[in-house]
Amino acid sequence: MIKINKILEHKKLTSTQKIILVVLLVIPEDSSMSFNEIAFYTSVTRQTIITNLNKLEEIGLLEVTRNSTNTNSYKILI
Repeated sequence: MIKINKILEHKKLTSTQKIILVVLLVIPEDSSMSFNEIAFYTSVTRQTIITNLNKLEEIGLLEVTRNSTNTNSYKILI
């Protein structure tokens, strides 16, 4: 719950970035998700997911482990 509050109260994140992080937060940390799955759960386009995941990784709020499959693993760094 503390991480959700930190995400929601973060002043520099867009609403799309916040919802992406909340969705990633509720999946088990050792799980992985495809861009399409994240897009489904957030109701935004696959391209929007990719753009925002890259931005979150760039600013240091997300660590992405790229798998050899169609999914990646994500660790939220808040």
